[in-house]
Amino acid sequence: MAELKPCPFCGGEAKYKTLPGRKFPFRKLDQFSYVRCELCNATSRVAYTVEDARIAWNRRAEDVNCD
Repeated sequence: MAELKPCPFCGGEAKYKTLPGRKFPFRKLDQFSYVRCELCNATSRVAYTVEDARIAWNRRAEDVNCD
């Protein structure tokens, strides 16, 4: 798995977490993923894939161009 940046709030180590999937009318998702800081418990948004959870966690304000 790709590397996770440290927690933006406390600098703690972040780890991937998963939640069990749910059956929706048109498809079944086996699991959902998110990233959580082991020190302060800050979390990313819940995502459909581990890669999407990583992208959400690793995104920082300085990465966004507001021009």
